[in-house]
Amino acid sequence: MMSSKNKGKPTGGGLGSSTEEFCTEILHECLTKEKTEAIRMYLGLRHAIISTENGAFSVDSMWDVRIVRSYYEGIEHICASPAPRSLLLSFDFVASVCENLDAYFERKGCTGATLISYFESRVQWESLSKDERKLMGCFLVYNDVPYPNTSSL
Repeated sequence: MMSSKNKGKPTGGGLGSSTEEFCTEILHECLTKEKTEAIRMYLGLRHAIISTENGAFSVDSMWDVRIVRSYYEGIEHICASPAPRSLLLSFDFVASVCENLDAYFERKGCTGATLISYFESRVQWESLSKDERKLMGCFLVYNDVPYPNTSSL
């Protein structure tokens, strides 16, 4: 699991900063490090976090987060410390995204126990409200767990 070396300290475009501060930080980072293609990724991941925290769950956005998370976790396992210039997004930013989502899901009651319950009882998908299905879908995608194939998400 991704972990930030600077816990609680927003770096590389902190998610807790204002939109203006965030955009200024990532624009500066992306232009000075010649990574302009990362701007859209930074904005998309931040949008996914903010939307989720505001209750606008998007399984598609969660897939974006999951893919980035998996990629950076893979790099973390392969290399002790990859050259920061070779990475499109900063490790601290990706770790911050993961920490924010972990905390959000925990506040919503989605924890490891939820996953165990899901596997043991196969939660009655149809008994959940539309918002609960979207939340559960995002939680399952984020944790790389397949969810029922339904068209009601």
